[in-house]
Amino acid sequence: VRVGSSVHGLVLRIGFGKDVFVATSFIDFYGKCKDLPSARKVFGEMPERNAVSWTALIVAYVKSGELESAKKLFDVMPERNSGSWNALIDGLVKSGSLANARKLFDEMPKKDIISYTSMIDGYAKSGDMRSARDLFDQARDVDVRAWSALISGYAQNGQPNEALKVFDEMCERNVKPDEFIMVSLMSACSQMGSFELCEKVDSYLHKRVNKFTSHYVIPALIDMNVKCGHMERAARLFEEMPRRDLVSYCSMMEGMAIHGCGGE
Repeated sequence: VRVGSSVHGLVLRIGFGKDVFVATSFIDFYGKCKDLPSARKVFGEMPERNAVSWTALIVAYVKSGELESAKKLFDVMPERNSGSWNALIDGLVKSGSLANARKLFDEMPKKDIISYTSMIDGYAKSGDMRSARDLFDQARDVDVRAWSALISGYAQNGQPNEALKVFDEMCERNVKPDEFIMVSLMSACSQMGSFELCEKVDSYLHKRVNKFTSHYVIPALIDMNVKCGHMERAARLFEEMPRRDLVSYCSMMEGMAIHGCGGE
C-alpha cells in the first residue's frame, strides 16, 4: 500500500489524478489492498466516472466483506455492466447468502458464463446439486470453470458416479480438463474404490504429465491409488515426490493400515 500510495501521490502532482482511467486504476489498487477509505476518497474526488469506476468500488466493498455497502452503491449506479452484476452476485454467493444471490441473478438482464458459474458453484457448495445442474444446462458457452464447478460439486457431495458422467460428457464435447477437474475426478474415484477406473484415470494423467504439475495433483493421485487398492503405484508416486506434504503421508499411512502393512 505504501508504494502504491507514493505512486498515487506522484500521479496527482503531475496532474493526471483526475483522469477517469488512472483514477479507476487506483480505486482497483486500493480495493485489492482492502484500503476502503482511500478507494472511496479517489472515487469521491473523480469529476467524471464510468461504469468501470463504479464497478471497481463495488468490487472493493465486496473484497472487504462490506456487501451491504456494495449493494447500496450498486442500486444507485447510473449504468450497470456485467462486471458490477457478477461482482455482487459472487460476493453474495461466497458470503452464503444464496437466496439473495439468486434473486439478483434472476434480475440480471444479460447473464454470462461468469454469473452462471458463480451460482453453480454456490449451489454445489450448499449441497443443492439439482439446482446446480439445472443452471448448468441453461448456460450458454460453458467453459472449463463451469464444468469444474459441477464436477467438483458432485464429488464433494458424495455423488461420484454423477461426477464421472459429467466428466465423460465434457470429454465428448472436446473440452480439455484442468488440474482442478482432475483432482475432483480423482476424489470421485477414491469414493468409488474402483481399481479399473483408478488405472484409467492414472493412465490419462500419465500421458499428460507435463500439463498437470500442480502440487494438488500428485497427493490426490496418491490418495486415489491408495483407496482403490493400487498400493504399489501409490508407493512409487510417493517416493518420486520432490517434497512430501502431510496429506500424502496420511494417505500412505491409511493405505498401509487398510492393506495390512501397518508395520511399515
